[in-house]
Amino acid sequence: TVCLSPGISHEEYTSVLLQGSGTFSVEAVLQLSSPRNGAKVLLLVNGAYGNRMKVICDTSCIPAEVLEFPENNIVDPDTVSRHLSTPGAEYTTVAVVHCETSSGVINPVEEIGRVVKRLAPDAIYFVDAMSSFGAVPLDVKGGRLDFLVSSANKCLQGVPGFAFVIASKVALVASKGEEINGGVTNVWHLTGNVNLGWYARTLVNA
Repeated sequence: TVCLSPGISHEEYTSVLLQGSGTFSVEAVLQLSSPRNGAKVLLLVNGAYGNRMKVICDTSCIPAEVLEFPENNIVDPDTVSRHLSTPGAEYTTVAVVHCETSSGVINPVEEIGRVVKRLAPDAIYFVDAMSSFGAVPLDVKGGRLDFLVSSANKCLQGVPGFAFVIASKVALVASKGEEINGGVTNVWHLTGNVNLGWYARTLVNA
């Protein structure tokens, strides 16, 4: 594991180091947090990296729906609230990018998280903070995040080739055994979520 940043509770959160790119960690979380049966992901998209999550879901055979916003606008919490309030809007995971590298737009992920947990309390809330973690303030607990991913070589200015996941222990344990759809032709895809799945099981058995 890697050390948690100041202000993140070691009682409620843990961290997992992954040898791979930032996208590698995004895929690991999307696969691990998606149940084998009945998964449905809501992607809040306002740029290239949100769209990349859709590609990952499609490649991994994870059903996903996109709620799209203009690239020069934030993901609007009120719009998210209205969407989650519509009949049939039931999701196992809601995912968003904190800072869209393609535009520099910072999304209000804490406010979005509170909306998600109010209207879809059983959904996993996942934030890609690849280009913001360590530079832009982010209240992980106050924003009700279940999973956050980032990379060593972005704002932390570490060595390239490593990504990490900050995970709610409750969400990580609940996801135990959900590694899915790596595919024989894409075996490297499995490594990240197998690492996360193994760590989830170690928490259960501790």
